[in-house]
Amino acid sequence: MSFIYDDKKLIADLIKYGQDPRNKIPKDPYAKDPKIHPELNQPPMANVAPRSPIVENAAKSEFALSLLDDIENAATPGEPIISSNKDNPAELFDLHLEGIGALVKYLAENEIMVNYHRIVYSGQETPPDKTYRPYKLEGNAFFLGQMDESGKVDPTLKYDFFINKDLLVNYLMSLQAAAHQKEIPVMEVKLKALIAEANNKLNLKIDPNYKPPVKPGEKPGEKPGEKPGSAVPGAGDLAQSRRALIQLLPLERERIDFNRYNNFFTAFVRHIDTYQGSKRAEVDNHIASAQRIMQGTTAMTKNGDTTFDMNASWSDIADMLNPPVGQKYTAFLQQLQSVVRSVAAVVGVFYVMYVREDERSKTNFTPDERAKVEDQIIGDGAVKVKNLETLQGLERNRDKVVTPR
Repeated sequence: MSFIYDDKKLIADLIKYGQDPRNKIPKDPYAKDPKIHPELNQPPMANVAPRSPIVENAAKSEFALSLLDDIENAATPGEPIISSNKDNPAELFDLHLEGIGALVKYLAENEIMVNYHRIVYSGQETPPDKTYRPYKLEGNAFFLGQMDESGKVDPTLKYDFFINKDLLVNYLMSLQAAAHQKEIPVMEVKLKALIAEANNKLNLKIDPNYKPPVKPGEKPGEKPGEKPGSAVPGAGDLAQSRRALIQLLPLERERIDFNRYNNFFTAFVRHIDTYQGSKRAEVDNHIASAQRIMQGTTAMTKNGDTTFDMNASWSDIADMLNPPVGQKYTAFLQQLQSVVRSVAAVVGVFYVMYVREDERSKTNFTPDERAKVEDQIIGDGAVKVKNLETLQGLERNRDKVVTPR
C-alpha cells in the first residue's frame, strides 16, 4: 500500500477523522462511555506534546496506513472500494453510460478510484506506472498507443486517456452488482450494452450477463430468502409495498421534478412481479425514454436544472436556458411535454397492473388511494393534462423570446 504516501488528500482526510478519539473503533463494550473513558471529553489531540516535523510526518504516514488497513478490513471481502480523489465528484448518471467513451471521460474528469487507485488518467497527466495504457479516442473508436518497456510513451504523440484495464473491469463489475442488488432494470440494460461495447473496443472480456456470486447454502440463480418453487419471493409483502408507492406518485400540479420521477421509477420496478414479462418490458421502455429526454432537457439549462415551476412565465423559462435561447425555447418545452407523457405512461402501467378496480385490487387499495392514482392520468382535470396544457401555453409565447438574450 505504498501508494498512500503519494496521496496527500487521502492522508489528510484519514488523519482528520482518526485524530478524534470519538471516532475510534471501541475495543470493549464500554469504550464509548465517557464515564469510563474521560478522554472522550477532550478535544481532538488535546494535551499532546509537540514533535519534530520529521517524527510528526512519519507518525502521520504510519497512522494513515493503520486507518486504511481498518477500512479495507471492514470492507466486504472481494468487493472493491469505489471512491474519488476529488472533494465533490459529479454523480454517475445514465448519460455517462451511453458509451464507453462517455464513461472513460467521466472517470478521468472525476478521478474515480478502485481500491484507492485511479482508473483513468487524462492525456495531459502522467500515470504512475505502465499498467496504464495510452489510448486515443476518435469518434466512438479507441486506438491503443505504443509505450516502451519502462512505460514511457512517445512525447510527440498525443493521447486522450491512460487506462488501467484491470481497474476498469473491477469498476464495471461493481456497477453490474449494484444494478442487480438494487433491482434497477434500466441500468442493467444500459450496462449490458456498455460492457459489450467495452469488450469489443478495449478487449475487457467481461460477461455482459451479470451472475451474482453464490453464497454458502444458496443455489445458483436463487435470491437470498427465496424458497424453492415460489414464483414471487416475498409476495406477501408486495401489496403493502405497492400501497407505499401512492406516496411517491410522480406527477405534481405545481412542478415538474425529475428527481421525484426517478424515485418513483426505482420504487416501481423493484416491485413488479416476475411473471409480468411484457409489462416489465413496457415499463423499462417508458422509463428509458423519460430518462433520456430528462438528461437532454437538463443539459439545455444554464444550471443543470432538474425541477421546473409550473407557475413560471415564458421569460422565466427563457432565462433558464443556455444560448441561443430562441432556438432552444420551443424544443425545451416540447421535451418537457415528452417527459410528462412518458412518466404518465409508467403511472398508467402501475394503474392497470395493480390499482384499477377489480377483484384482485379491492383488498390492496382504498378508494381514496385509487382516486389519487386516477388523478394523475385520468380525465380532463388530471395532473398530466394540466401539466401539458401549461407547457403548451408557454410554448405559444415563443414569438416573445428575443434572440440573442
